[in-house]
Amino acid sequence: MNLKYKIIEVYPEQHSIVVRFYTDVITEEMLATDVLNGVIRRCRTDFNIDLPFPAPTGDALKELIVSKAPSNWLATQEAILNPVLDTSLSSVAGLVGQELTPPAPTVQSVVVTHTGVSDTGNTLSNIPVSTL
Repeated sequence: MNLKYKIIEVYPEQHSIVVRFYTDVITEEMLATDVLNGVIRRCRTDFNIDLPFPAPTGDALKELIVSKAPSNWLATQEAILNPVLDTSLSSVAGLVGQELTPPAPTVQSVVVTHTGVSDTGNTLSNIPVSTL
């Protein structure tokens, strides 16, 4: 997948930008949700990104933008175009409309110990700090 992006809007009053993500296979045209007179105004992958203070520039800005990219989703969209792949989701279809509850997580006891020197110079060794 060849990820591509462009900054399409800047909002100084919100300290944010809107970035459009796409690939060489999943194009802006394929992702368009609002087109006026042949101009793509909105896409499914237009993301508002809040910028930290101070706003990054150069490579740091590029790294931030790429970290926010929906890379897995775009890779899935590219894979779906392969006619050989089964995209029927038949194993999931029977679950539509059902309210499901995830299994309760299992909790294991953990003992945290601290080894160090106290303020009196005595050595502290294997003293339980907390037990979950």
